[in-house]
Amino acid sequence: MLGGEEHAELERRVACYTLPFKVVQRAKMVLYAADGLGNAGTPPVLGLRCGG
Repeated sequence: MLGGEEHAELERRVACYTLPFKVVQRAKMVLYAADGLGNAGTPPVLGLRCGG
């Protein structure tokens, strides 16, 4: 569960166009997980593939 400050910081990172792509993707993953999407649902939402 994320606190208010943590959630706000992750939202800021997601909206920041100057951060490296991996930082933005990681922030999105954490936010989706906090919303209950889970590991199986997160990769397709982010345009990622699982496995080889």
